[in-house]
Amino acid sequence: PGAGKTTLANQALEKMAALKKEEPNEIRAIGLDLDICVPEWMKENFAKGMYPTFAERQQFASAACDYVDDAIALEKTQISQEEESGGTLDSNLAAVVSFSFVNQDLRDYFRQRFPQTKWVLINTTEMEADLRIQQRENHFYKGKDGAEGKIERELPTKDIEENTKEDNPDWEFDPVDFEHISLDGKCSIDQNAKQVLDIILETAG
Repeated sequence: PGAGKTTLANQALEKMAALKKEEPNEIRAIGLDLDICVPEWMKENFAKGMYPTFAERQQFASAACDYVDDAIALEKTQISQEEESGGTLDSNLAAVVSFSFVNQDLRDYFRQRFPQTKWVLINTTEMEADLRIQQRENHFYKGKDGAEGKIERELPTKDIEENTKEDNPDWEFDPVDFEHISLDGKCSIDQNAKQVLDIILETAG
């Protein structure tokens, strides 16, 4: 959280749209911010410093993946209709998904549903991320220091230690142990957006 991924994704999509005007290509790119899939009760819990359990994350992941599938299917239908009327040359579709995949289990779920996905990580220091979190407005995640007050979950008496590790109650960022592209968070948004644009063109071209 706070790495600037949504801003970066939006700027990369803007660059893609500008490029298509200058040099028409067959790629259509759409942006999908998975924050829209976070239910209201989960947002309220985030504001209190109470983070989703493993089971709740799995439920969220299922709904979020369905959202991505539906959005892609809808766009493909739109492209087909435009092709029939001669209104588009687009034949390749790229979906740029932005989200804070803090937990390994969330990543595993998405990788299973979308095995061809290219993963891009914005490598940002915790200090810089916390500063950005404090500066943004109208977002449900306020950071660990900005929560209204940490509320401890009542865990089952059996296997408390195992449940605590799995649920990640402190919302620590799990190491990324699979192949991915790392962007330097100290670089400008414009510079990183150009790299994301190159990734879109390479992947969907």
